[in-house]
Amino acid sequence: MGFLLPTDSQRRLNQMDLRLRILQILYWQPGYTINQEVLLLALYEQGHAISLDRLYVELGWLDQVTNALVYRKPGRTCVVTLTNAGLDIIRGVMVIDGIRRPLPDELLMP
Repeated sequence: MGFLLPTDSQRRLNQMDLRLRILQILYWQPGYTINQEVLLLALYEQGHAISLDRLYVELGWLDQVTNALVYRKPGRTCVVTLTNAGLDIIRGVMVIDGIRRPLPDELLMP
């Protein structure tokens, strides 16, 4: 008996959840800021074991397409900061195609 490969819809759901988790992790960090290594570990703890390259792709998308975060790479380490738009997404105020909408018990209240 073989194993089943994820379908396109499963991959998309996983990607949408990954993007929401990135924003949620940033919310709980001092200054809404985190470095790439801590972010990768936090994502792994939430069921998203991804490569550094994949993280950079998702951070680029969240930065350029949605303005939900800003990431910069001043040296060898990438630093990521949540924006007001990102905060609106995790509060459920703004809905963006490509980011899973938070469930009611995941909503962050002011």
